[in-house]
Amino acid sequence: SKQQVQELQTKLDRADDKYASKSELDELKKSIEKMESNIDFLKENTVRSNDFVRTMTRLETKLDDMRRG
Repeated sequence: SKQQVQELQTKLDRADDKYASKSELDELKKSIEKMESNIDFLKENTVRSNDFVRTMTRLETKLDDMRRG
């Protein structure tokens, strides 16, 4: 009957809200892998700002020492 079809449609809509499809999960996995590889790239190719500041401070101190001496 029409009412049964409507009830089934309502149940399907609720299921769509609760569960992700396989393709949605695959997309999420790809996105996560991409983020992980970006994070790995950043870890390998960048320095933390406090490390940079520390290094620059050391260089400035050495330069000051050279100017004085």
